[in-house]
Amino acid sequence: MATMLLGPTVDMPDARRLRQGLFVTYADLLPDMENNRLRTRIHNASTPADNRSVAVLLDKLNKAEIEYPGNNLRFAYELVNSDV
Repeated sequence: MATMLLGPTVDMPDARRLRQGLFVTYADLLPDMENNRLRTRIHNASTPADNRSVAVLLDKLNKAEIEYPGNNLRFAYELVNSDV
């Protein structure tokens, strides 16, 4: 997952830090049964630059169309206050 965060302004140590931050960040899980989605709203990171990097990761995860195990709900990731 850290390699998905790499970019022109994010090196591996920064990517690992961002990943670790994601694992302890609050998130809202909102099942949307009508659209077969599990909305996963990630709360903002500590800086706008981190939010931009996380937004890129969430976009990649959304494109992967990952299903929640045991049912047909697909994860739909987003930042709570997406000002990126």
